[in-house]
Amino acid sequence: MFVNRKYNAIFTKTKQCQIRKFENLHKKETQRVLPTSFPTIEIEQNSDNFDSKRLVNISSKQLTKEQENILQKGMKFSVTLKNVPKLDIISEVEKGIRHLPDEDKFPIQHEVSKILSQKKIRKRNITKKEENLLKSLRNDKSIRVTTADKGNATVVMNQAEYHDKMCTILTGEEYRKIDKDLTQQLEGKIYRTLKKHSQMIDDKKRRKLTAHNTIAPRAYGKPKIHKENIPLRIIINTRDSPTYDLSKYLKSFLKKIKSGENSVKNTPEFIRYIQGVQINENDMLASIDVVNMFTTVPVEKTLTIVRQKLSDAVDLELPVNTIMELLTLCVTTTYFTYGEEYYEQKEGFPMGGPLSPDMCDIFMEDLETKAFAIMKPKAYKRYVDDGFLVWSDGVDALTTFVEMMNIFEEKVKFTLETEKDKKLAFLDVLLDHSNESLKTNIYKKDTNSGIYLNFESNHAQHLKLNIIKNEKKRIEQLCNNNVEKEKAEVFALLKNNDYPENLINKVWQEDFRRPDRRQEIPNIAHVTIPYVKGISEHIQRVCKKHNIRTSFRTVNQLRTLCTAKDNINSDKKKNVIYEIKCDQCDEKYVGETSAWLEKRISQHKNNLRTMNQNSLLVVRSQTTGKS
Repeated sequence: MFVNRKYNAIFTKTKQCQIRKFENLHKKETQRVLPTSFPTIEIEQNSDNFDSKRLVNISSKQLTKEQENILQKGMKFSVTLKNVPKLDIISEVEKGIRHLPDEDKFPIQHEVSKILSQKKIRKRNITKKEENLLKSLRNDKSIRVTTADKGNATVVMNQAEYHDKMCTILTGEEYRKIDKDLTQQLEGKIYRTLKKHSQMIDDKKRRKLTAHNTIAPRAYGKPKIHKENIPLRIIINTRDSPTYDLSKYLKSFLKKIKSGENSVKNTPEFIRYIQGVQINENDMLASIDVVNMFTTVPVEKTLTIVRQKLSDAVDLELPVNTIMELLTLCVTTTYFTYGEEYYEQKEGFPMGGPLSPDMCDIFMEDLETKAFAIMKPKAYKRYVDDGFLVWSDGVDALTTFVEMMNIFEEKVKFTLETEKDKKLAFLDVLLDHSNESLKTNIYKKDTNSGIYLNFESNHAQHLKLNIIKNEKKRIEQLCNNNVEKEKAEVFALLKNNDYPENLINKVWQEDFRRPDRRQEIPNIAHVTIPYVKGISEHIQRVCKKHNIRTSFRTVNQLRTLCTAKDNINSDKKKNVIYEIKCDQCDEKYVGETSAWLEKRISQHKNNLRTMNQNSLLVVRSQTTGKS
């Protein structure tokens, strides 16, 4: 009886599998014969032209064709893992559901364990040869693989040249060298400041904002391939630094006091604005650019502006003095490390700091208010440090306006660019008012690499479909004419990034603007798991049944090749699994720590010295007779 049931189950499963295969095959064949909307406009699809923009090799190393092919996929390309990261997935799920009652946790734990025991990696997206080529690039210390400052191109440069350029910048006027790592000193200062305001900040939030086992911010440079001699733009990676969590928390207060009246967040918002502006024949289009905004905006003046705006605000979670003391602590701490040395930024806000864009935005809003009270453009919008304006009073008055903008603050300077033949590019839009009406089209900068997320990358499918949808939406929003030409170019670029032609057509024809009628059910938890095709989606469905939101974390990207950020000293790493080997036998001790590794190793040494019986390592050494 049992054998029959088992046989029937296997038969049913096999039958369903074959039916699905047949349906998928039939669907593919149907799509082949269906008429498509693939553009018939002929455009030059020169693969060499695409490739030359995707990969810029300025190093002395001659790359093989196979190495070039891999790097041209872009630094976001995710290589399929060899094995399912079971421990990582289980750890992340446990972390997300740890606060749930046991009766809610058990079904999730059981289903996730079942999935992980049954599923395997289906197919890898690189060959063994390509994997070895990646290893050879990773191990070559003479080169540096990174991304360009603009356009997303992959850049290969000599490590020695990169280091020389970084040192030239760091020994310049904007930075100074300091004697030591300020991390532990700053951790103590944050702890004392939060403790001082403990009546205003509850214990739970205070514990979350207090810095423990953090590391110094790290400086790295991105090559400006569009400029002569390819200089570097310095960026400070502040993740895991002492002020990082506190800065993210303080951003919410800054957002409340920003007016946003003169700024736009993206291209669609700019298009909606400019379409409502009546542009006459004598009007002039122009753009102004703030030179080195982040390093020139004055910190003290900006803090004064922030204090005034906070004093006028309502419904603040904390008193103004508390916010200002915490904010001042964060924005006046500008130290970082490069290599084995420590530096400090003399003025301005570090590019890469969580608070820097908002602080600069608040300063710019104040400057614009003062300037517009004297002379005001017909229309004006700013995106970060680039301003767009419509001017009605002639070129001389426009020049005077920019000169006036340049005298408000000693080091904050603006450059001016005016229209040519009634045309001006702003963001990724080309504006044209040559025929008594404003027309817009997509504008591609010379730095545009044409790199999308490669279709073969180990990313969730919905991300790839969204790229096609967003490109369609972009053309619909930005193009008044040349629609078919732009569409043809997008299709060619997508195909060059390995997107199947049938899929591009299918998604392009879909109406993806249908309203979502699903009723929102509050999530009781949130988990973030490494993405593994077929497995992560299955776990996501399980979690969804229990009202748990699941996000995917992409792992094993080519950017792990990219040495853009200084490597963290292994002693300063935290949340790591480590192994201690016995020097007298083959015994090993495997541990896990959320503290700095050097701190945990120091604790082990101290426990062994005092023979602390609460230490598993001590107990194990006594059990085996080793010490």
